[in-house]
Amino acid sequence: MQLQSNDCLLNNDEILTFLDGRYVSAPEAMWRLNEFSLSEKSHVIMRLAVHLPNKQQVVFKSGQEVAAVAGASMRHTTLSAWFLLVQQNVEAHNYNYADVPQYNVFDKCQTLWKRRKRGEQQIIGRIKFRYITCGTNTYMYKPGIIFSKYLNIILKFIEDENFSWIIKKQ
Repeated sequence: MQLQSNDCLLNNDEILTFLDGRYVSAPEAMWRLNEFSLSEKSHVIMRLAVHLPNKQQVVFKSGQEVAAVAGASMRHTTLSAWFLLVQQNVEAHNYNYADVPQYNVFDKCQTLWKRRKRGEQQIIGRIKFRYITCGTNTYMYKPGIIFSKYLNIILKFIEDENFSWIIKKQ
């Protein structure tokens, strides 16, 4: 683009300005040199909630605490919606909580798991890691728990280190 004003000729090359002003980090440069795709990654990671009954995380603005808690009690988390899915769908008994996103999509408006229309997707369900040395520990081990009353079996918070009796009880 050339502009002429009085006695000056301004030459503004937008492409050259973009290329000169652009920073490419070392990993991105290596990725481009090897001609790897920068988009269309193979897997999507979905975070899955893990909590005790009525102890889910609630985000709120200052002064709106009561409304936020009331709204949270009306909605399902990915975990509580999973219990409903297992109750209503026999096929859901075949996979673990972490496998649910691969076959279902979580509808945030209705807060329910719905079967994927396009079939199986490459999605990894990510459950937050908990150290075994914590005071209260989370143990998830069994696929297809049918009723939410078994939440204390799936998510057993115990004080001692010996939790093998939970598995033997099943």
